[in-house]
Amino acid sequence: MNEISKITILLAIIIIALVGVSYSSLSLIIPSQENRFYCGVTSDDYPSGLENNYKIKEGAILNNTGKLLFENNCTVCHSIHEQVVGPLLLNVTKRREKKWLYHMITNSQKLIQSGDTSAVKLYERFGKTEMPSFDFNTAELDSLIEYLDYYE
Repeated sequence: MNEISKITILLAIIIIALVGVSYSSLSLIIPSQENRFYCGVTSDDYPSGLENNYKIKEGAILNNTGKLLFENNCTVCHSIHEQVVGPLLLNVTKRREKKWLYHMITNSQKLIQSGDTSAVKLYERFGKTEMPSFDFNTAELDSLIEYLDYYE
């Protein structure tokens, strides 16, 4: 083998060795994808809170408008069956009057500032996290509340 071929092979071996060492060092700095959690990403093994096997109230009809409002506005902080940032909402229509729910959804801070005992307790229980105000009309509020009453 001539001198140039030997040098070329030697350089190739050195480069491959350096790349291998660099790659293994890099894996110590950057965690593998398997160890990461991305909020909002679901799989069949870990379904979102929206697609579940929870029992539906007998005779209940799904209100799609309410479902969309809930999915697009509420699921960041709420779930029907689990406490997230805010309280779980299962049977909320049994615990609270519709008028109270209207006020809580459209302007929770005003309700808290008015001294409403339930609103103040929730506010304090959940670390004084402010619930955003939603500019829903009455029909949208009714649809959302009807959807919240869908599961048992």
